[in-house]
Amino acid sequence: MMLLHPPSVQRCYVDELCDQYDSELRRIVNTHAPLKTCLITSRPAAPWYSEEISIEKCQRRRLERRWRKSGLEVDKQQHADQCRRVRELIKSLKMNYFSAIIVENKSNHKILFSTIDRMLHRTPEKHYPTCGSTAKLCNKFADFFTQKIVTIRHNIDAMTINDTTKYDQFDNATINCELTELSPTSEEKLSGLVKKIASKSCCLSC
Repeated sequence: MMLLHPPSVQRCYVDELCDQYDSELRRIVNTHAPLKTCLITSRPAAPWYSEEISIEKCQRRRLERRWRKSGLEVDKQQHADQCRRVRELIKSLKMNYFSAIIVENKSNHKILFSTIDRMLHRTPEKHYPTCGSTAKLCNKFADFFTQKIVTIRHNIDAMTINDTTKYDQFDNATINCELTELSPTSEEKLSGLVKKIASKSCCLSC
């Protein structure tokens, strides 16, 4: 490769020659093979995905390339049969995966219904009180829980002696720790925490 205006070796440092050589190579590469950027979508692997599916998909791509190249009807039919085989394999593995989850968690309603929502591609809607701003919504939640605590304390004070016998074992309990201070939080953290709370209630919430 010829360098543009190469200086005399006697008056040049080796680093300068290397830099010139490198820049010339970069110019040639960028001219004939410029850098291209492509967008790749990253998706999490499905829990039912297996090595068997990967092998069958590779075979499907090979048959598709053969059919695109030859255009023969027999190659087209082989590709169609392989596509059908891949679909049936994925369907079978998905069915076995979800069936196992349902059987194992038949008494756990939370996991059971969340699994059904995943199967049906449903996203449960979260209904929050109508509010003009996030700050007002957070204040509503704070007022609700404050009133809930007041109600619980009132009901505890109103309990009879017979109702409290089952709690006698805690009367002499020793507390080795205490709460001395609270760390400040932000409106964004509080809002995110409230939005993650599941929709639950008890008799004292009414």
